Parts: sequence; structure tokens; C-alpha cells
Amino acid sequence: MVKFKPKIVGILNLTPDSFSDGGKYFDEEKALFHLAEMMSFGVDIVDIGAESTRPNAQIISAQEEISRLENILPKLIFAINNFNKINHKNIQASIDSYHFETIIFAHKIGVEIINDVSGLIDEKIIDYIAQNNLKAILMHNLAIHSNPDLIVNRDLNVVDEIINWAQAKINFLTSKKIQKSQLIFDPGIGFSKNSTQSIRILKNINAFRVLNLPIYIGHSKKSFLDSLNILSQPNLDRTAKTLIISQYLAQKNVDYLRVHDVKENIDAIDCVGFAKEIF
Repeated sequence: MVKFKPKIVGILNLTPDSFSDGGKYFDEEKALFHLAEMMSFGVDIVDIGAESTRPNAQIISAQEEISRLENILPKLIFAINNFNKINHKNIQASIDSYHFETIIFAHKIGVEIINDVSGLIDEKIIDYIAQNNLKAILMHNLAIHSNPDLIVNRDLNVVDEIINWAQAKINFLTSKKIQKSQLIFDPGIGFSKNSTQSIRILKNINAFRVLNLPIYIGHSKKSFLDSLNILSQPNLDRTAKTLIISQYLAQKNVDYLRVHDVKENIDAIDCVGFAKEIF
């Protein structure tokens, strides 16, 4: 049995076009029901997003993003706070956004974690995180929306490239008064990486310990899984492969796992007797 339990980040997409569950929770009632399910299953963080960053996704403005959030986000935060109070839990909310205005809006409602897939490129966002002592996911990325034509140079060691980028970025962020204790590192599976590079990152996940930051992985149901060949279990779909990767990452003591299916991933991590090495 896994002695180390990663924190489970449950995905709540309030979008019409996300790659796995686009439109599924765009309705307010369905979103609140899904949130209640995730909390009952044992989620640690609910990552709330209103813009898809999948390949060829529609790019929306901060105003459009806020319009998708303004009615539902206060209700989601109220539901989380109420659940925490009744059940003596500490479930948190994160906002999946790279728009400064959206981040301010979400924080004022009660969101304390910023999941900015741009790699924190907006200095206004950096200053806001520093001034308000917010937690932030530092994710490696070369472009906000996934672009299969823009990836880390295939001739370079992708793990070394990410580490070098992260070390420089951490130095910059600390110079801007963000403390390392505020940061969580995400190597950005599927963002600016092809399938081979994404698999290599997972295979060498412990290399990122050199950064001395908690590690956060978003692997759930992504397209790179189609290229992952698990010899002992051929012909698995993305959902099944996601669970196996979650098991593997739990064995590697990865701190945060961002997933669509909270219950299934928690159950998989709790299983006894799975292989520690899958690559």
C-alpha cells in the first residue's frame, strides 16, 4: 500500500470546449453537483477553470472568462467553505487562469491558489501573488494554448531544459518578493512537449527534486497516453492509463495529482500490489 498520499486536485471545467469534459459542467446545477461529489470522495483542491487551453481551443478575453465565473464561482466557494465547516476539512480552491483580471476576481471571492498555465509571464500577476501571499503553480510552458508545432527542441534533454528554465524562473520570482514556500512546480505534461517528451518527464520525475519545490502533475486523460505502451496491460484507454500513472506517481511521492476522476484515482492509489515501475 502507498504510505505517501499525494494531494488530489479535482478538475472542474466550467467550459463548453475542454478536451475531456467540455460542456459537461457548464450548467450551474451540474457543476455544483460535481463539486459535491468530488468533496465527498476526498478531493484536496478543486481546480476551477473557465477557458480551455487544449489544442485549437477558442481564446477568450478576461471579460468573457469572468462572465462564465461571476454567478457560479461564489456558489462554489460557499459550498466548499460550508463543507469544510461541517466536516472539519480544509479543501481549497484554485483558479486555472492566466488573466490578471480573472485572478483578482477569483481571489476576492476566496480562491487562494493560482494555477497560471502561462508559466507566470505577467508581472502584474507576479506582483499580485507576492502582495497577497498566494500559493501559485509554476508550470513550464512555451505557449498558453497547447500547440503541437511549438515544443521543446527534440535534440535537447527535455528534463534538463525544464530544470534550467525553472531555476531561472524561481530566481526571478524570488527577486519579485515571491517566497519559494508559495510555489508548487508543474513540469507541464503535454504543454510544449510531444508524447515522447511527456513520457520522459514522468520516467525521470525524481530529477525535479533538485528544485526543492512540491511537484504537481496534470496527466489526466491527455493525448500523450495514446503513445504509452504498458506491456503488461495492452489496449488500455486513456482513463485506465491515467489511473496507472497516478499509482506510479504516488509511489514516487509526487505531491499533487490533477485529475478528472477523483474517486477512481483515490481508489487506484489505495490499491495494494501494483508495479512500482511501468516504463
